[in-house]
Amino acid sequence: MWTRRQLLVGAGAAGLLVALGGARVAMRPTMLRTPGRPLLALDVASFSVLAAAAEVICPAVPGAPGPTELGVAEDVDAFLATCDPSVVDEVIQALAFVENALPALVLDGEMRLAFSACSLDDRARAFAAFRSSRIPLRRTVYKALLGLVGATYFGNGATAGITGYHPRDFRAAP
Repeated sequence: MWTRRQLLVGAGAAGLLVALGGARVAMRPTMLRTPGRPLLALDVASFSVLAAAAEVICPAVPGAPGPTELGVAEDVDAFLATCDPSVVDEVIQALAFVENALPALVLDGEMRLAFSACSLDDRARAFAAFRSSRIPLRRTVYKALLGLVGATYFGNGATAGITGYHPRDFRAAP
């Protein structure tokens, strides 16, 4: 028969092992990407996660430029530079949440690399888990990134051939 002390020590040791394992999963490195122009609001790690998410949200299709080719992540960064700093901080936190492999392990039971280091198929599966999650925060992150990236991609005039939408260039003076 175990004493109360032995039981507590054993439970504490087991908890420590789980925490250390979780920390190891959470600290998987980000696959860094080099931005096409200097970043204005995001750091390189957040930019890399955003660029990886853009490839999932707007996948390359024949006859249309890809998000990397259009510089979608760079354009989102430029847009965020015009926003309140608290908005930028929240977007960076959302991107860190997407990147972290620990929530995927705990919430989805899926052991994966950091989001930016996954294959395109694995990233698509991970991002789809955000869309269909029962946790409102995950669905909110999904909608926010979908809106930011989708509006930036489809608002670019180079995508007019596939959408039929020809945006006006609001930056040009009349």
